[in-house]
Amino acid sequence: MKPVTLTMHAFGPYADKQELDFRELQDRSFFLIHGPTGSGKTTILDAMCYALYGDTSGAVRDGKAMRSDHASEDQLTQVCFDFAIGEAIYRVERRPEQERPKKSGQGKTKVKPEATLWRLVGDQEEVLETGWEAVTRYVERLLGFKSSQFRQVVLLPQGDFRRLLTANSAERQEIMQTLFKTELFQIIEEKLKSKAQELKQQYDVSSQEANWVLKEAAAGSGEELSLRLNADREQAIRLSAALGQADQELKQAREKLTQGQMLQAKFAEAAAAAQALQGLEEKLPQVSQQREELANGLKAAALIDAERAVAILAADVEKGKSDVAHISEKFELAVSRQTEAARQLAEEVGRESVREEAIRQIQYLSDVEIKAAELQQAETAVGQARLLAEQAAANKNKTSLLLKNSQEETTAKTGQYQQALRIAAEAQGRSLAVEEAERKITRRKLLEVARGELTVAQTQANALAERLRAEDAALLAAKQQLTVLQEAWENGQAAILAASITEGAACPVCGSLHHPDKAQSRGPLPDSQVIKDRQSQLQRAEASREKLRQQSAKADSERDLLASRVSDLAQELQDAADTGLAQLTATLQQARERYQQAVIAERDSKTLASRLEQLTEMQKNAAEALERLDSEQREAEGRLKAAETVVAERQAAVPLQFRDVELVKRAQFAAANQHKQLKNAFEQAQKEAEQANRTVAQLETARSAAQSALATLSTRLISESKSLFERVTAAGFATMADFQQAKRQPDRLNQLEQQISMFDKQLAAARERNNRAQVAVEQLNPPDLAGLQSGIESAKAAYETALAEHTSLAGQVKQTEQWLRRLQELQQVLNQLEARYAVFGRLSEVANGKNEFGLTFQRFVLGALLDDVAIAANERLKTMSRSRYQLQRTMDRARRNSAGGLELEVFDNYTGVARPVTTLSGGETFLASLSLALGLADVVQSYAGGIHLDAIFVDEGFGTLDPETLEFALQALIALQQGGRLVGIISHVPELKDRIDARLEIAVSAKGSTAVFRVS
Repeated sequence: MKPVTLTMHAFGPYADKQELDFRELQDRSFFLIHGPTGSGKTTILDAMCYALYGDTSGAVRDGKAMRSDHASEDQLTQVCFDFAIGEAIYRVERRPEQERPKKSGQGKTKVKPEATLWRLVGDQEEVLETGWEAVTRYVERLLGFKSSQFRQVVLLPQGDFRRLLTANSAERQEIMQTLFKTELFQIIEEKLKSKAQELKQQYDVSSQEANWVLKEAAAGSGEELSLRLNADREQAIRLSAALGQADQELKQAREKLTQGQMLQAKFAEAAAAAQALQGLEEKLPQVSQQREELANGLKAAALIDAERAVAILAADVEKGKSDVAHISEKFELAVSRQTEAARQLAEEVGRESVREEAIRQIQYLSDVEIKAAELQQAETAVGQARLLAEQAAANKNKTSLLLKNSQEETTAKTGQYQQALRIAAEAQGRSLAVEEAERKITRRKLLEVARGELTVAQTQANALAERLRAEDAALLAAKQQLTVLQEAWENGQAAILAASITEGAACPVCGSLHHPDKAQSRGPLPDSQVIKDRQSQLQRAEASREKLRQQSAKADSERDLLASRVSDLAQELQDAADTGLAQLTATLQQARERYQQAVIAERDSKTLASRLEQLTEMQKNAAEALERLDSEQREAEGRLKAAETVVAERQAAVPLQFRDVELVKRAQFAAANQHKQLKNAFEQAQKEAEQANRTVAQLETARSAAQSALATLSTRLISESKSLFERVTAAGFATMADFQQAKRQPDRLNQLEQQISMFDKQLAAARERNNRAQVAVEQLNPPDLAGLQSGIESAKAAYETALAEHTSLAGQVKQTEQWLRRLQELQQVLNQLEARYAVFGRLSEVANGKNEFGLTFQRFVLGALLDDVAIAANERLKTMSRSRYQLQRTMDRARRNSAGGLELEVFDNYTGVARPVTTLSGGETFLASLSLALGLADVVQSYAGGIHLDAIFVDEGFGTLDPETLEFALQALIALQQGGRLVGIISHVPELKDRIDARLEIAVSAKGSTAVFRVS
């Protein structure tokens, strides 16, 4: 990382905008930041660190605390930092949370923190990331280290860079493992440890399971269990014969019970049939009433049509009355309209004079139209003359402008011609840039594919590892549950055995004749089949877990191979490894465009030479044409004046309001429209009067016809009503009210017919059923079902007892066989696990620091790297300390329980004794810390190809050195320039100002500080 520009607004002592352009140093790579104490020298480094990481160089002040006290309230605090990594240039801008005055009203408003990171490509700005934390993470990936490591190898603040020298082993490990990216070695440690723990856990689980099997079987060994199995098999043969005899007796008892139940059913049917017949006979009176209701309803239904005809005639009479009233009302209205139409016609006859005046106005406007047209022709001639005059002036101006433009184009084309010649000369170099950009894209695409595969592999490996942990937990829980079930089963077996022992009989376990404290069951006895199922499930779970472990190991191996591939490609691409394909494609496109520009420039140079010749000829022709166009303009202006005289004469003959032909036509249209309206109104009045007369005559005829029809309908209604009453009486109804009461809906009549028919059928069926049932039970006695059921229960109890004994013993035999097989399988697994743990257990102990130095695998690698750092540091410390001191790594530990391997000590060549670095004086500590920081930067850059350490800044410490040591320290810093590294130091030591010709000088005033580069 090398700074390009730094811009601060209201930051620290800098009240206004302070811009620093490090390109002003020109070819200088060593410069001094100089100024009075408190002027803001360290603030320069604070601003860089704040822009990149959001904290300051000392990591003790945040952005809000860095706001300038000299700044105005409306000036926002922000920092913008442009920096280069290799050939790429980036810009980062941060603005802390702060308050500013409201844009309207009183008070202040809070401004949220903002951060943005761009990549600068030419004049284009490509946004890479936004957001405070997101930008910080992107910068960490871009530079290769976090803020704390940045302050160890690039920006060395006051007192802070001594931490690397004086840090303990654990602190130094935290710094170095981030810088050198040694996480892979830590992963190896964890993998070995995890594998050893996994094997140990598997061995313990298998060993515990073997103990569980023996405990579940209540046996001290496999041999004891085998003897018990043989005895149980002999007893099972005897119990099988007893079970067959009990089964035969149970079948005979069930056949007797079935016969008794069939006889009992016949007696029950005889009682039910008699009861059903009695219930139907009780409903006979109700059915008789329904028969009478049905007969009256059928007689009334035959008179419904006559009743409906009388109702229709009554409705027609009422409608006839309504029609007569409605037609009479319309007749009166028609007479009123007839009178109004006659009045309107008389009024229109009196407006004849108005219609004649409209005809005369139409004729007058026709004459005016002819004169207005002649005036319009004259005005058109004026317009054409004026257009010709203006066109002549425009042609003259256009030719003048053409002459001027051709002269300006000649000047511009001359410059373009020279520029094209220069670009064409760069064609070969730009072609090489295209080839390099194409190579990077090809490798970057391979890296993108590898990263995608790595992400998928990592996801799969994580998922398999998570599944493996879940299955381990489930397996352990299943084994514990099985243990609980087995213990309960054992307790239950002991209680069953104890229940069968009587006082005075020998105990089958201990042989005692007295049993004062028999075993008792403490809960329900688990089913042996449940225990067998759990054991089978446990075996399947163990097989599944082993298969999953192999899949997880394979996934880890594939992921590690992909990670190695990604690392190789990233190292080859260096800074392009984290550059997006879109950006690389854009770079390639730019390179191609630049090469194409060179090819085009070569072709354009020929075109431009030809164009310059054409422009010279154009300028000559334009000057000649300009003289001719001036004469044509004067002639056109004379013709315009003559046309204007004719227009004035014709305007005098036409009224002012009718000089526009369109206005005359509109007046003609209005006059014609008025005449048409007057004529239409007269004709419409005639039509309406005639229509009113016809309507009155038609309505008078319709009223007479309606009155005649109403009289006819009234006569028919009287006759039909009389006929209906006579038919009702003849049907047997005394009055019309009796007829209305007897009427039933068709649905009700159908329902009555169905109910009566169904009752008749049910009554006949009930009598038949009762006769059959009574015949079936004649001369029979009811059975003794209770006695038969008692015989069944006795036979069933004997069978169940025999079955339980046989089943229990058979299950016990099968379970004992499974226990023996499982013990043999577990012993084979234990032998295999013991052999594998002997290898992985030892490797895990060595890699995880179980040795006399407490040195892990990662610390071993970091120790080798620290040796390289010490060698690089001693090259400078030897010079600065005049060959007295050199740093070296020691295996001693500060405490016995602390990790070792990364402790530093200083060897004093004057005394020949090594001692702790904390015994160095202030100046010696500064020299050792500076040497160590520079050595660390060298080694980091040599090991990590993606990290560019193109700059280093040292803040103070030189005041503690004597003149001779100061000279040695400066020589060491100046030597850093040989690798192209920019070196900046902060100091107020006067001698340094005289020694260093490139300076960033800071001045202090009452309004804040200002900074400016001075290069002499």
